[in-house]
Amino acid sequence: MYKLRKASKRDSTGISKLTQKFSTTLSRSPKEILRLAGNFYVVENQNSRIIGCCGFKVWDNDAEIISLIVEKPYQRKGIAKKLLKEIIGQLKKIKSVKCIFALATSDVAEKIFKPAGFFPAEIQMFNQKVAKDCKRCQKNKLNSKNQYLCDEIALLYKN
Repeated sequence: MYKLRKASKRDSTGISKLTQKFSTTLSRSPKEILRLAGNFYVVENQNSRIIGCCGFKVWDNDAEIISLIVEKPYQRKGIAKKLLKEIIGQLKKIKSVKCIFALATSDVAEKIFKPAGFFPAEIQMFNQKVAKDCKRCQKNKLNSKNQYLCDEIALLYKN
């Protein structure tokens, strides 16, 4: 019914469009996805249309799981869990990776990441991430009441 496969460069635009559909995920340009295409997996429906994706970025010895997305009509079917499991499996094969982490909203953390073996951590542990990706996120600012808009929590994978 659904096909999980490694993404190719031709999937860059489709993955980018998925990241732009969800406000809870950092939007990524086709150019950025093209650079990371080898680090992504996608799920296609019966019409060969990409309905889900997940990737990773390596920051020295840390690996971040990024863009875990499944289109709404296909959610709650185990697709996100399969994507996450595949990415974790790939990251475990990379000898330089000592730490696997993710940022997620609390509901996604509870439903997907914590059951997969992740636990809350401090974002400050991941200096490079904060210095580069967090800087460009639309949620990295204060609202009119001087409250921080970011609603994500850092999660660390327990090997």
